[in-house]
Amino acid sequence: QCIILDASSSVLELAKALVEHDYLTVVTNGLEAATILNQNPRINVILIGGILRSGSKTIEGVLGKSILEGIHSDLFFTSAEGLSIREGMTDFSLYEAELKKLMIASSSKTVALVDHTKLGRRSIATSAKMEDIDVLITDEGADPEFLRQLGTTEVLIAPYL
Repeated sequence: QCIILDASSSVLELAKALVEHDYLTVVTNGLEAATILNQNPRINVILIGGILRSGSKTIEGVLGKSILEGIHSDLFFTSAEGLSIREGMTDFSLYEAELKKLMIASSSKTVALVDHTKLGRRSIATSAKMEDIDVLITDEGADPEFLRQLGTTEVLIAPYL
């Protein structure tokens, strides 16, 4: 199975859980996730090239476009600074938002990991439209009215997101 992970802190927690799995190919722009997953020799890690953002362990920009265009991923796991019905998933970085759009295009399904504090909020750049999100995983604090407005997006409530 091939999955794509963004470089968010929420998805980093998923990477920590995935390190025990075997026979995965993981594509990521997160240096921390890549380092953790690389501890398992049965996980192939592909690091997307680009610009190392100052003060973080995130690779940004569309320099990795050719890598993503050649990959067909089963799942893309992502998070954001905000998730609103109108704007979708949004981030502070324009570069990161553009890279996430390429990750979505390379994946069969997109899974958003967004805690309740980010629901209804928005940031500068849209990284995913609501129709791009197949599954939203959030926590028990999510506003039921917001969740009702999601339409066809599948919602999973995780008690400790």
